[in-house]
Amino acid sequence: MASSVPLSPAAMQKLLLNGRSLSWHWIAVPLLRKPLQTSRNPSAPDFSGQLKSITQYLSARRDRNLSLVVKNGGFAVKFTDEDGRLAKGVDIDAVIAFVQRLVADSEELISVQTDGFIDVCSGFLNKGTAIQCQLKERPFRGSFCIAAGDSGTDEAMFPFVPISIRVGMSGQSCATDRLSSHKEMLEVIQWIVYLRMDFNEARNSNEFLYL
Repeated sequence: MASSVPLSPAAMQKLLLNGRSLSWHWIAVPLLRKPLQTSRNPSAPDFSGQLKSITQYLSARRDRNLSLVVKNGGFAVKFTDEDGRLAKGVDIDAVIAFVQRLVADSEELISVQTDGFIDVCSGFLNKGTAIQCQLKERPFRGSFCIAAGDSGTDEAMFPFVPISIRVGMSGQSCATDRLSSHKEMLEVIQWIVYLRMDFNEARNSNEFLYL
């Protein structure tokens, strides 16, 4: 197992802003767990009721092949393993139908289905509007940004960055590049960390990776 990158937490946070935990992998990246507050960032909708309902639903199913990913502006139910393969023995249609019922009467939330996921997110805000806001604010203003994602909600940010990566080979995407699995994405992150960054100038760099 490779050792973690020898950078300070401050330098690593500047290198990588991540939307989900990578703690299961050898790359030790401190996460910015609180949403960045800027003058242009609109508030996210309240999804606490829907989150409680889906948590109870998944707990009652006792299905280890399903996982819940909680994000700053919503949540997602994941039907795939770390290699992007659909989980076996899961009634995916039933789970999707339940999630769709959760947001059917909401004026703020929508569900977005993609291969291996169903996301619940704002119907007015998306990752595209979020990344535009952040790139107009310090310390991100003027930064070079790479966006990577594996779900339908990630597509909204791809048009606003010079390099975008869709993880997974199925379905259409507007990303400039594509990788077949999360393992390949992590290998790209490793390459960026070890080969593309000048560690001596990491604190003053304007390079960011947004996942």
